[in-house]
Parts: sequence; C-alpha cells; structure tokens
Amino acid sequence: MLRVFHGRGYNGEEVYSPEPSHMDHELIAYLDERFQRIDQRFEQIDGRFKRVEDRLDTLDTAIRHTNVLVESLRGDVHLIAEGFVGLNDRFNTFQCEATLVFDQMKGWIEPYYRNLDGRLKVVESRGEHQQGDVLDAVRRMLGKPPLQPVPSSD
Repeated sequence: MLRVFHGRGYNGEEVYSPEPSHMDHELIAYLDERFQRIDQRFEQIDGRFKRVEDRLDTLDTAIRHTNVLVESLRGDVHLIAEGFVGLNDRFNTFQCEATLVFDQMKGWIEPYYRNLDGRLKVVESRGEHQQGDVLDAVRRMLGKPPLQPVPSSD
C-alpha cells in the first residue's frame, strides 16, 4: 500500500494518508472543477476591479481638472470683486459730486423763485390794468362810454 507523506501533526508525529481510492479520484475531480469555477469567478471579479480602478482613475483626472477650473474661477471672482469695489468707489465719488453740483444750481436759482407768488401777482395786475386801458381806448374810438369796474366783494 502506497502512503503519501503530508507533514507533521500537532504532537510532532508524521502524518501519512492512505493510498487514494476510486472515491478519492471522484472527489479530486469534483474539487478541481469547483476550484476552476472559483478561479473563473475570481477572474471576473478581477476584471470588475480593473474596470472600477479605471473609472476611479478617470474620476481622479476629472476631479483634478475641476479643481484647476475652480481655482481659476476663484481668481476671476477675486478680480470681479476688486472691480466692483473700485466701481463702487467711483460711483460714490460721482454721487457726492452730483449732489454738490445740484446744491450749487439750487443756490443759484433759489433767489429768483423766493417771492415768485408776489412777483406773479404784480405782473398779473399790470396785465389786467393794461388790458382795461386798451378796452377803454377802443370803446372811446368807437364812441362808446368806458366800462365801469365791477365792485369787489372783499
């Protein structure tokens, strides 16, 4: 009988297996087939891992490009903010200057409009007086008597 040496056991004794039988050949064939299927599954899993690694590499590249673009946009936003601050300063300066000019214009014009009502009444009364004189002159030319003023009810 052929015995196969397997090594030493826990207590240091040599471990041998008996000669393989017909049943052992079937078991070995079954186990070989199972191991081949397991190897195929490992190969499929390795393929999946490879595809995932490729996708992660692509994603890493996209993230790096995105980070570069974000940094560029930060610089652009910073420039826009600086421009806005400068424009805001210019606008405030313009607003102050415009207020000053309007105040000057108001100061120049205001004296002429202070007593506008009084001046307008004077002009209106002159117009009524002149108009009445013209009507009386026309009536006299036509030989009619002048109009009598209507008494006011003040």
